[in-house]
Amino acid sequence: RNAYVHHLVVKRVAPSSAGSAGWLLFVGMGFLSAAVVLAIVNASRYLTPAITGPLVVVGVVTLVAAFFVGRR
Repeated sequence: RNAYVHHLVVKRVAPSSAGSAGWLLFVGMGFLSAAVVLAIVNASRYLTPAITGPLVVVGVVTLVAAFFVGRR
């Protein structure tokens, strides 16, 4: 997270926007990681649209938001 924030600040993004983008990146990667771990642990039980779907959707939405917030 800090490396991404530093990278954005070097690219002349406002520190507050860079911090928000960093947290969004962290949360997005966390949700996607949770979906992957649940799928690996017990694919027959957790690899269903009702469980994995929301985790993936929230993860992708936060990663897209991190990209757009980091562009300001």
